[in-house]
This record gives sequence, C-alpha cells and structure tokens, in this order.
Amino acid sequence: MDLLDKWDPEFEDVGTLSPDNIYHELSRLDAFEPSRSSKQGKKHRDNPDKEVKNDTNAKRDSEETQALDNLETRMNTVLRDIDTCRIVLQVGAMELSCAKIRPTTIVDLHVDILLQIFGYFQDTRVGRQAQISWGLPHTDCEDIARRAARKTIRQIRLVCSLFNDLASPLLCPILRINIDTKSLKGAIELCKRPRIAQGVHAVQVGLQYRPKELVSYGPAFKDYCKQQLENMISLFDRYLEGHKSDDQTACPLELTGYQEAKRNYGKLSRSWDDYFYSDESDENDKNADVNEAETDECIEILVQAYNEYLKKHEEQLQLITSGSFVTTLASCISQLPNTITLDFTDEMEPLYDRDNPIILLRNTSLLPGMMSAALEWEKIDNLHHGNHPLLTRDAKLTPARILFDLPVAIHKAGVKLRYLDLGPFPCRGSFSLLCPDAVSNPPDPAAWLDLRAACSSLWRVDFGMNFHNLYIRREHLRPEEKYYVDQYLSTVLCSADLKTVWLDLRSFCLNDGRITSDGWYDIGPVLSAVNWPRVERIRISEVSSKQDELERFCSGLGPSMRHLSLWTIHLLDGRWEGILRTLDEKMRTTFCEQNVSVHLSNLTGGEFGEVEIKERPPPLGFGDLDDEEEPAKSPPAAGELLKKQYASLFST
Repeated sequence: MDLLDKWDPEFEDVGTLSPDNIYHELSRLDAFEPSRSSKQGKKHRDNPDKEVKNDTNAKRDSEETQALDNLETRMNTVLRDIDTCRIVLQVGAMELSCAKIRPTTIVDLHVDILLQIFGYFQDTRVGRQAQISWGLPHTDCEDIARRAARKTIRQIRLVCSLFNDLASPLLCPILRINIDTKSLKGAIELCKRPRIAQGVHAVQVGLQYRPKELVSYGPAFKDYCKQQLENMISLFDRYLEGHKSDDQTACPLELTGYQEAKRNYGKLSRSWDDYFYSDESDENDKNADVNEAETDECIEILVQAYNEYLKKHEEQLQLITSGSFVTTLASCISQLPNTITLDFTDEMEPLYDRDNPIILLRNTSLLPGMMSAALEWEKIDNLHHGNHPLLTRDAKLTPARILFDLPVAIHKAGVKLRYLDLGPFPCRGSFSLLCPDAVSNPPDPAAWLDLRAACSSLWRVDFGMNFHNLYIRREHLRPEEKYYVDQYLSTVLCSADLKTVWLDLRSFCLNDGRITSDGWYDIGPVLSAVNWPRVERIRISEVSSKQDELERFCSGLGPSMRHLSLWTIHLLDGRWEGILRTLDEKMRTTFCEQNVSVHLSNLTGGEFGEVEIKERPPPLGFGDLDDEEEPAKSPPAAGELLKKQYASLFST
C-alpha cells in the first residue's frame, strides 16, 4: 500500500488521549519513516537529470512530470502533517507526564563524576598511584579534618546501593593493626567486606610493646608509673610558665585543677612508695594527709594497672612467639587486592590531651588505662639507658622479629610489596631478632634469602626518616651487632626496581661531645652490596663511608636519577675531591639532559676536617629559648675551596 493510502489524517484531539494512546500514535507515526525514506529514494532514482530530450518523448515526459509534481506536492503535505502531529503528540505527552517525572539529583550523575566528588573526601595521606605520605606528625587540625572526611564517607554509604559501592573503597585506605587480638579480629572482619577491602592501599603495623622486664620487679613498674605522672606535672608546669600565682586572668580553672592534680599525685606517689618501702616507725608522719581509704584506693589503681599490663604483655608475647600474629596478618593482606605498602611504626594516639595534661590526675579512674599502655621502642630502650634507669639490663624487643617475619609471610602469601617504611628499629639491643630462628650466630647468609625474596620487588624503602630517637650514644655498635644491621639493610635494599631510597642512621650516631674522627654509622658495607639501576631519588644522612666506597657508589648512579641528597656524611679516609669530581662529571654527562638536583650538606672528614659533635637536645626541645646557638664554624681552607669549585652541588 502506498504511503499516501496508509495516512489517515483524522485522529482524536490530543487533549482527549491518555499517555498510552499518545505513545501508540507516536509509534504509528514512526512507522511511516521507512516508507518516507524509500519514497524519497525512489523519486531520485526515477527522476535523473536528463540533459538530452528527443521530440518524440517530449509530450509523454511533460505529462509524467505533471503527475509527479502533483504526487510530490501531496506527499509533502502528508509529511508535514505527520511532523506536525508528532510535535503535538510529544508536547501532549510531556504535559501529561511532567507531574510524574522525578527531578534530576546527584544520584543521576555519571559514575565518573560521582567518583571525582567522593575523591575530595579521600584520606590526604594517599597520593598518586596509591603512594602513602606518612610525613611529620599530624597537627590537630589535620586529624579533625580527616575524622570529618571519614564521617562524611560513612554517611555517603548510607544514601543508596550505588553510593555504597562507590564510597566504600574510600573508607579505610590505611589499615592500622596492633599486636593484640582485638586488632587482628578487626582486620579479619574487614576482609569479609570486599568493597571496603579493595580500597585498602597500605597496612600499618603498630609495634608498640609491653616488655616483661617492667613487671618482673614490682618497684620498677611503680617507678615507671610515677615517672609517667611526673611527666604530666612537668608538662603543665611548662604550660603555666610566666603566669603569676595570683594572676586570675591566667586560666583560673586550669590553675584550680592543677592544684587538685598535684595533690592527687602526692597521694599516689606516697601511697605507692609506702606499699613497697613502708617504715612503720614514721608511717603516720609520712601519710598524715592521706587516710586509709585514700591509700587503699591509690594502691588499687597501681595493682589494677599492673595486672592489666601483665595480661596484655602475655597476650602480645603469645601472638608473637607462636607466629599467629604474622600468619593471620599475612592472610588478611592476601585478601586486600590493592595493598602495596607496608609500614612499621610504634607511634600511638596520645594517652592524654597534651593541652590539658592534668585530666588523668583529676579523674584517677582513667589512670590504669594509661599506666598499662604499650611503650614505644625508644621508651623501652630508655628503661635501662635513661638518666634514671628503671631496669638493670636491656629489655628484650621481642616484636623486632616481626620486621623479618611479616614481609616473608606476605611474600609467601602471594603479595608483592612495593613500598616498605621502617620506623622502629633495634638501636641498643635485640639485634639478633632481625634474623630470627637462625641456627648459627651470626646466621648463615642463606638465612636471609627469604627476606631478600620478599623485598625483591620493592619500589621504595624508607628507613629512619621518622625516627625521633636522639640517644646519647658513647660507643658504636659492636661488630657482631653491626653485622645484623648491615645484613638487614642490604637485604631490604636488594631490589633492582628501587626508585626511592631514604636512609637516615641518626639513631646509631655518636652524640656525646666527641669529634667526628670517630665517625657516624659506617654505611660502606651496605652501599657496596646494593645495585639500583632504576633509582630516581636518594637521600642518605648521618653516615660514614670510605672514599673508594662512596666514589664507587656515585659512579654507579644511572640516567634515571632525579634527586640526590647526602647530608651529614663523614669520610673515614681519603679525600672528598675525587667524589665531588665524580658527581660533577655525572651532572655534565649522564644527568645533563635531565632535571637532576644534587644537594650536599654538612660534610666532614678529608678536606672538610673534623668538628665537635655537640650533644643534641631532647626531641621536644624545651631548652632556654634565650640561649643563642653558636654559629657553625667554617670548614678549613681546602674545604672552602671545594665548596666554591663545586658550588652547584652544595645546598644553600
């Protein structure tokens, strides 16, 4: 049937049609489109341009042309009617459906746009290619912003299933696991939630520990707890420095609270001392201001803290020595498909508000929790080596074996680590735990093969950059101790794929006022063992080396190099001139087409001579701010000449 025969121009008024009937009419109009197209095509095929006409067919052609013109006119009329009807029907459908159409909301945005929006609430420590920037200790503002962002992510997940799918991977980019059963159970539960698990990029292992030696002798634990409380009192003393005792504008509430806290500290201190060293002859004089009930309460706090500490120590010791902590954690990491970073730390959340340090002494029910908390490794070391040692021997750093066992277990679970950040590290003892279960001492070189395999795919190793330890060290490590440190560092730095290497050995440096002729930590054996053809960024500080070892290392730097920093380096023998000439030649040849920066600073030995090693301040530096620091002494003339000759290599 011809298109014109199919067309029925009469139809009901749009206003009388239901939406279903309108859509039916629109569908009927759409059915004319194939006929419309074929008709137009036939017209063009049947009416080609004719340049030559003979007289015989002229009359016939004239009649056919007239008929075709009439047909075309009618067809155009029909097509216009169809288009008009379509427009009218579409407008009518829109008017009828408008009230039922759902307004466009954020839920209707494309997935890529939603991901971009949600990405603004990503943890700021997660960078490009899922690299984690641990950086310096976070400020309160950063912590508040991070908690607010995490709360927003939690709320986003509750909007709908789509938002839950997209936002869940942002919920936990860094999984923190401490050495305790509760933390392990939390990791196991997280692995049961694949959407959250796929967003975990880094696992941070908290190695804070409760050494047994602190509870092996009751008075030692008591003295440790007293020391913690004294630190709080001292902190508040510094907070109030400069305020007169009668200055009512200087935080009167805090001053009142401070007096209460100090009274409570006195009661606790005297009660605890009397518990161990009671002298019945003058007991009444000592505790004249502490009644029996208060004394019992103070003793109960100490006993409760001791029992809690001992219980948690035994839990930690069992998890480590049985291997269950490492095995369980490695199994969890194997279920986190995007985890490529392993970070070891012993930093913890503050045990009390440093802006209000007396809160624990005003609310003594909180004290057992603080007194039974695990210790950072530096504090464990200082239990024996501090100004007022609490132990007669070094405490054993049992969790040090995890630095070896965990990377090996992760590798055997089928996971390739790319980034390894080493925070806590044995500095005064327990060095043999860096290669646990070795048959011989020192262990056979084959004992390190498992760790070498686990580290063979690393892209970055960060060692010591977050150390806060500033020991007063009067002797270098003994050869048998240094062996373990050298072997461990050489092994974790074995990857030929390494691109970034940070090495800061400040915790092993002498810090007792002698001169640098004794040297820093001798890094030579480590540098001689590594091969980094793809390395891009290197920073090495607080180390010593021989000229030939350091010169050979600099000669091996390849064209991928982008940044080299050598800071506080002591030359054990030879001269710096050869090393600087090697670096300068590298800058003019291998590095000439790259934007490479080389920074040398605080060099000693050789042409730069020896300098006195000044005793360093404590980490928080609460010294007299009015004391002026002595300006650094200029190096000898030979050193000055080298700095001028190779000025581009030295930091300003």
